[in-house]
Amino acid sequence: MRIVVLGAGRVGRAIVRDLAMQPGFDVTAADRDAGALDRVQRAGARTVRVDLGSAPEVTALVREHDLVVGAGPAALGRQTLERVIDAGRNVVDISFFAEDPFELDARARDRGVTAVVDAGVAPGLASIVYGRLDAGAGTVSRYVCYVGGLPATASGMFRYKAPFAPADVLELYTRPARHREDGVVRTDPALSRREVLEFPGVGTLEAFLTDGLRTLLREAHVPAMREMTLRYPGHVEQMLLLREMGLFDTRPVDVDGVTVRPRAVTERLLFPLWEFAPGEADVTVMRVEIDVQERDGTTRHVFDLLDRYDAASDTSSMARTTGFTCTAIVGLVASGRYARTGVSAPEDVGREADCCAEVLRYLEERGVLLRERRQRLR
Repeated sequence: MRIVVLGAGRVGRAIVRDLAMQPGFDVTAADRDAGALDRVQRAGARTVRVDLGSAPEVTALVREHDLVVGAGPAALGRQTLERVIDAGRNVVDISFFAEDPFELDARARDRGVTAVVDAGVAPGLASIVYGRLDAGAGTVSRYVCYVGGLPATASGMFRYKAPFAPADVLELYTRPARHREDGVVRTDPALSRREVLEFPGVGTLEAFLTDGLRTLLREAHVPAMREMTLRYPGHVEQMLLLREMGLFDTRPVDVDGVTVRPRAVTERLLFPLWEFAPGEADVTVMRVEIDVQERDGTTRHVFDLLDRYDAASDTSSMARTTGFTCTAIVGLVASGRYARTGVSAPEDVGREADCCAEVLRYLEERGVLLRERRQRLR
């Protein structure tokens, strides 16, 4: 099977490497960045230089392949997915674009396309285990996901480095956060509703509300749902200060006769400070709490993940957890084990018990362990 991965960044590179090692897959990486393609090529994959923002280039490339992985920037995610669907190719996407992916559902069904979106770690893996429990005998009454990609040590001015595109990180700090409370979808400012938690192996982390539920907001029968992003203590206050100063604003301002966007200046100055040095280690921390009501009471299912940078393959933890969840789903789609046409969310994949079990097995085989424990609440 011929597979093309659109996007050869840190996560895309891990996806290409993992798929290329599997029998039966002929994998090509596509990107505009020659440096990114060179790094993928050194890992033994075929590459092609393509402008992912060009409809003709993307469409022509996609039609040469049997299955597509969308791993480009969020800003291009929706239009890329639409082009892949129009080309009639199955697709697994991790671009996490802001638009509603289900706007493309009818289009995908009309073309017989299986399109799985948000196929990363959170959303992604967290939603898969939610789907497994939601399909069970009980009734889910609460879902909370705490998740963060962090440097292994809380050093530097901001106690933070960006394990994925820094521009997408800023979206976490600016996009109003939707969540469900008492059965009603509410919207609060990003960086609000802060909590302090302890995580074994990491220590004290601060959590704040972010707009990460995405497709889970469709789960109207669950009265309480939210996603909380994790950072080392102190970072949130710094980001609040920058935001309140207007440094995340996209509206142009005049500075001595020169029109500038404050956010563009902030990105130019901030992003180099958030860049991981070669070989610098990161960690991914996730805790998912899902309460399930049954006849004899309520059980809280707690899923914990702590994953670290793999020095042997020079693969970041964020690339491992996001990329390997994606490639597990690629395997399900490629084999026909997951074949629902239209746009699917990861929770839809999780509702099929065999698919959920295969994703967890696949991740464990690669050293990404999601451990489950249960607490009886009443």
